[in-house]
Amino acid sequence: MTPVSAWVPLDDALLDNGCMWMVPGSHKWGAQMPYLGQHGHLKTREEFRRIGEGFAPPADAEIHTVSCVPCPVRRGEVHYHHSLTWHGSPQNKSPRPRRAVAIHYMTGAARYTGRGHPMQQFISIAPGEPMLTAGPHFPIVCRDGQPVNVG
Repeated sequence: MTPVSAWVPLDDALLDNGCMWMVPGSHKWGAQMPYLGQHGHLKTREEFRRIGEGFAPPADAEIHTVSCVPCPVRRGEVHYHHSLTWHGSPQNKSPRPRRAVAIHYMTGAARYTGRGHPMQQFISIAPGEPMLTAGPHFPIVCRDGQPVNVG
């Protein structure tokens, strides 16, 4: 699990070119991958707004409303979110690009699942092995709460 993701746009990511949309509080509902996996067809802003139709948050959840909201971000800014926060970007139908860099901060306990990782081609470990040993594309930035020296 990735506790925190940092999404850094290289271009303005606004409503017209498909900024990210989030469901506030959804990270507290636990892993809802089976439900979300059924909604990979969502491509437009209107479809993203309806992602919660038919979903009931857990009874003990603090937030009981599924509300998908746009999160526009200008280039050079950073958008942080928990990995379990429901998020996605509708299609970019504008002539402007929507390039970004995503950085996923994991704890030392994170293990490779072997399932559909976007960096699959760079992972040289077997499923179940710790991401700490995944190789140079997965740098260690802190150890025991302290930044790791890079130079």
